[in-house]
Amino acid sequence: MKDEEPKKKIANRKQALQEYSKRLENDCTKAEALVQDTLEYAIDQYEKCNGDEMLDGWLLSIMHNIFLRGKSNEATIH
Repeated sequence: MKDEEPKKKIANRKQALQEYSKRLENDCTKAEALVQDTLEYAIDQYEKCNGDEMLDGWLLSIMHNIFLRGKSNEATIH
């Protein structure tokens, strides 16, 4: 089982992630899915974070990249 401390640190940033996701996605369902995808990835990859002082930027970067990947996939499908 993974350490609970990283999960708490990441979960404490959920509100900021929700606010940013609403700027990226106009659809509330897509915005919440973006938050969930970001949280899951960040928890799984926490050891790649370069310290707690970098956590906010790291999380926003993850979210932004997931968002862009999704837009790229949408463009490929259409």
